[in-house]
Amino acid sequence: MATKKRKIEEVFPIMAIENGLIISKNGDLTVPFELTMPEIFTLSSSDYDRMHQVFSSALRGFEENMIIHKQDWYLVEKYKGEINKYPESPTLLSKGDERNFHNREYVTHRCFLFITRPLEQILKKKSSHSFLLSPRLVPNQLLDPTYVHRIKEVASQFAYNLESSKLFNLRRLTDEELDYQLTEKSLYQKYFTLAPSEMAISDIDLVGELKVNGQYCSVCSIGELEEFPSSISNYTTLEKYRLGNHTIWGSLGYQVGMSLPFNHIYNQIFYIDNSQKIIKKLEAEANRMNSFSINSRQNEKNLEFKLSFIQKAVESNERVIRVHANVLTWSGSHEKMLKQRSEVTAGFTQMGFTPRNAVHDAAVLYWSCIPGNAGEIGKDNLAMCFSSEAACILALESNYTDKPYNKNGVKLVDRMGRPVSVDIFLEPKELGLIDNRNALVVGPSGSGKSFLVNLLLYHLLEQSTDIIMVDTGNSYKRLCYQLGGVYVNFDKDNPLSFNPFYFDTKTMKLEDIVESKQNIVSLLLALWKQEDEPVSKSEEVGLENIINAFYEHIENANSTIFPCFDSFFDFFREVFIPQAKSFEIREKDIDLLNFEFVMRRFYKDGYLGYLLNAGPDNQINKLLGERFVVFEMDNIKDNPTLHTVTTIAIMNLYVRKLMRDKSVFSMLVIEEAWRLVADPRFAKFLKWVAKTARKHFGSLVSVTQEPSDLTSPLVQEAIIKNSDIQILLDFSKYKKQSDLVQQILGLTDETTALLMSVNQGLDKTRGKYKEALISWKGHAKVYGVEVGKGSFATYTTDKEKVKAIENLKTQLGNYSEAIEAYINGNSIKGSNIKGSNIKGSSNGGRSMINSEVDTTIDR
Repeated sequence: MATKKRKIEEVFPIMAIENGLIISKNGDLTVPFELTMPEIFTLSSSDYDRMHQVFSSALRGFEENMIIHKQDWYLVEKYKGEINKYPESPTLLSKGDERNFHNREYVTHRCFLFITRPLEQILKKKSSHSFLLSPRLVPNQLLDPTYVHRIKEVASQFAYNLESSKLFNLRRLTDEELDYQLTEKSLYQKYFTLAPSEMAISDIDLVGELKVNGQYCSVCSIGELEEFPSSISNYTTLEKYRLGNHTIWGSLGYQVGMSLPFNHIYNQIFYIDNSQKIIKKLEAEANRMNSFSINSRQNEKNLEFKLSFIQKAVESNERVIRVHANVLTWSGSHEKMLKQRSEVTAGFTQMGFTPRNAVHDAAVLYWSCIPGNAGEIGKDNLAMCFSSEAACILALESNYTDKPYNKNGVKLVDRMGRPVSVDIFLEPKELGLIDNRNALVVGPSGSGKSFLVNLLLYHLLEQSTDIIMVDTGNSYKRLCYQLGGVYVNFDKDNPLSFNPFYFDTKTMKLEDIVESKQNIVSLLLALWKQEDEPVSKSEEVGLENIINAFYEHIENANSTIFPCFDSFFDFFREVFIPQAKSFEIREKDIDLLNFEFVMRRFYKDGYLGYLLNAGPDNQINKLLGERFVVFEMDNIKDNPTLHTVTTIAIMNLYVRKLMRDKSVFSMLVIEEAWRLVADPRFAKFLKWVAKTARKHFGSLVSVTQEPSDLTSPLVQEAIIKNSDIQILLDFSKYKKQSDLVQQILGLTDETTALLMSVNQGLDKTRGKYKEALISWKGHAKVYGVEVGKGSFATYTTDKEKVKAIENLKTQLGNYSEAIEAYINGNSIKGSNIKGSNIKGSSNGGRSMINSEVDTTIDR
């Protein structure tokens, strides 16, 4: 039998797009919006309660005979890696990462809201009266300016009610976005092709199963009261992310929204009816049924339901509205479409509904959900309920808002699998989310802490950040050599020297000179006092006076004295102490003899005499101009005094660098900080450095392994209270001690639950990867850490893999070639990593060993 074909313009229900209004051929007027909702996994149950209350209140505020059509689009897109974005460099790790993500599928989300005033009561017609099936002439009724103004006014009020909650944002769609004349931005173009990038509209097949543009389509709907659950909630638990008693929440509509990983559109339609007329009609029906209830158990049940409904309406003053919801899904494969339909059905079932798979009326439901055409939904597809119940069906969350590319971003992956570029340090400060850029990284053993920090450092260095790093364990050696950094390895027999006293006062501003002197005062106090010994105000002022007098002495000597600890100590003993006696400085104010005795160990032949006396040509001073310096502390980690003092000296060097060029973002990263934070001298100095970094364009990043290392009040004051950014990894082993973790890290209940969800909902189709939580002063999100094979070989701390790469480096001469060989399978037995193309260079990096620059090491 021949199939009757008609041109789409003959049945297309939209007459015009004018002045931001959609005008249907039925005479319906629609105001279109794009609705932006909060990011998924960032909301608590109380947030969902608030959103539900805002939306249900807004529904109650509508005048009768109005339609609100919320349309959520979930489209699968492919990530297009910018493989050619990165120039030739010694490593090209980013290029390898982009290859790893190229063509990865992920689900995007956009939400549209259409507020419609139908010309006639939609309850007077059934869905079979659709313009698709029975075309009609354009209505003769002329549009009254007052009528048009009223629909715009109602829509604006609704938008205001939603936006006032600070949870929603609405934007009026432009005529260009609604134009159906084959434009790329047109919403109608997308709806009639079900393919965002296609420009040609193909056939819509209404015979048998619905097919649009060659895609098999399915519509699963709820539109009758019998399909509703006996009780309904506005949010649900996301079971895949649950750990113990810690729950992550989602809206009820999440089950057929963000949770479904394939193309689909979720339509939620609300018709505002006349509540008083409905109640009166129900009361009349109840009176009639009362006389028949004795003879029929079913009539008795219906009577009980109607009476209960009437009573609730009267007592709660709830508004009665009508609601419909459906999910349209499609695929080029019929088998795949059926599988998707089953998942949609399961999603509605998890919401508590008994959905109906539309067969004969699938095309009508598809047609009635054309933007601006919800007036054709028909009374047979609408279920009567209260506004608070109707609002429960909403999907109320969206994707992360992070962009795929960001000039200051770190490449991570959101929980939906989409590669995103996350600006962790700069943009959050500009947006007011944080007050400082200091960060605390906590990751229990095996959580991937060092791997993640490697990734952060790589992207920050790629974006011209200057970084000084204090490491214990050689976790950043390969990264340093790959990027041409300077690797400083301490040797107890031939140690390195620093000089916090040496800075150029002629080129510095007065405020920077004052701060540099204060830096020395803080250092001397930390080196003078015992771990738990308090510092009095008079001692601090006394040291300030000594330092100021020392630099005045140098200035008067016409620069013949080189500033270092030795010259400072000579001045202290030979000049200041004799002067102090004449001023009768009291011992209880500052014990100068004790200071002389304790600090003598840093003078000339003292056992730490080398530490603070670097000359002007010392290599350490030249590090101020280097972009990436790693101080490897492994050789001195077992000497608590030397380790602490050396770390303080490095921090002093960082502060000098920070003030040297305030236009460059500078970062100090201290790995395994837990080895040091037990020392109050270090904690005090760390607090000072954190505050200094806050004042300037800098960031102090403290990396530690266990939260129990951060329990002391001094450490809380020095690190946690001064770190607005927290990067936390897998804490699942603390699920029974989550209260302790929450207390130590100062987390909210919601952030604690989110932290406990880390690594709980991993997508097995993406291979092995780990997650981390990033919190900007309580604004927390979870990201996946995934990289290409070259980056993996550079960042890994797995002993077997590291040994294989080190062996290859010994054979080939540099890390770039060793890593390239390793990822191509040329490694020790047991490794089978193949693929990728990481181009090496014969100049891979620099090493600074025993205070000497070894120029034979690759850069």
